[in-house]
Amino acid sequence: MSLARGALGTALLNAGSALLALGASVLLARVLGPGGYGDYAFAVSIAVLLAVAAKLGLPVLAVREAARYHAQQRWPSLQGFVRRATLAALAAAAGCIAGAVLWSLAAPGTTWIALPVGVIAAGSALAAVWSGALRGLQRVVSGHFTDQFFVLAVFLALAAAAAAAGRLDAGSALTLHACAALLAALAAGLLLRKALPAQARQASPSLEDAAAWRASAAPLLLISALQIVNTQADLFLLGLLASREDVGLYRVAVQGSHLVVFMLAAVNVALAPAVSRLHAAGDRAGLQRAATWAARVVLAVATPVAGALIVLGDPILGAVFGGEFRAAHLPLALLCAGQLASCLLGSVGLLLNMTGHERVTAAAFAWAALANVALNLALIPGFGPAGAAAATSLTLLAWNLVLCREVWRRLGVQSFAFPLPLPSVRP
Repeated sequence: MSLARGALGTALLNAGSALLALGASVLLARVLGPGGYGDYAFAVSIAVLLAVAAKLGLPVLAVREAARYHAQQRWPSLQGFVRRATLAALAAAAGCIAGAVLWSLAAPGTTWIALPVGVIAAGSALAAVWSGALRGLQRVVSGHFTDQFFVLAVFLALAAAAAAAGRLDAGSALTLHACAALLAALAAGLLLRKALPAQARQASPSLEDAAAWRASAAPLLLISALQIVNTQADLFLLGLLASREDVGLYRVAVQGSHLVVFMLAAVNVALAPAVSRLHAAGDRAGLQRAATWAARVVLAVATPVAGALIVLGDPILGAVFGGEFRAAHLPLALLCAGQLASCLLGSVGLLLNMTGHERVTAAAFAWAALANVALNLALIPGFGPAGAAAATSLTLLAWNLVLCREVWRRLGVQSFAFPLPLPSVRP
């Protein structure tokens, strides 16, 4: 089963990526301390927000359209889409770097933040678009390698070398992150060029679907932006409303909670092109089997990880990051609970986005983003990192429940791990 093979490959990559991310977090936390690590984390959160705009909604669209054109052997359309997406991504990346240069010129004291942030955003956008096209062409592992594992491996190697030389601080960490992002983009571009079928490379590019691409890109961009608001609002608002030490503690909690969903991310990478192909073929039964299988695999892995972090998080944080980071246990437990609920409900957003219902996802995410910001503003002043974690987990549960209902109503598919005897619907 190609879905299982793809999920296994990306799961191994995600496990490696999780270990690399943990290693980078431990290294930075121990060398920089909560304050310096908080400065780095706050700057990276700005880069992530900027990268969303630079991606233009193209990564998800690239997976969907490349998978569709490849399955239908529409080589001119595939060539046209890849070229148009590449030009758009390059223009957006250039805009990020130009904006960073202007920022550094307007405020010279911020150059150590501005330039790396712009380069990180540009490199991340290019790598994401090209990696999405790779996954759509059934190069699932290759696409995920450049988008996740490669950039983390390069960054950790560079940061470890800088730490060994006694030259690692928040500014140098940002610069090394920027170098890793550019190298990842270069690797993704080279792999995509090699992966394009010969028929597509030789075909004259067709732009007959350009209007449809633009129509889908806008809501997908909105979804990406709102997803980032939902995942970064807590960290960003902590940076504004709390201390830099609180930001450092919370960043550690966030990194730890990512271990719960590493399998969800891995399965989603393999599931996305499969959902696009099954939907295009009208195979509703196959879509249900894929959704159920994916949710059960994810939940089986996530449950013991979340349980261990919730129960044993205090000693784990102390042993891995140092005693001063034990205060991150409560935020970690709250975030893990929210992530586990997300795993139980399945790949709701992906199922809608890959079947042409991205506007439904965008509407749900819009309400969730507003609720997330409001809850963070209400809870952070009184409860600090724990308040941010509670706000984020409550919002995560809410939008997953809403989209779970929409998947059933619009597709006739139950996304969660254990389907219920619900009345049939006409999708």
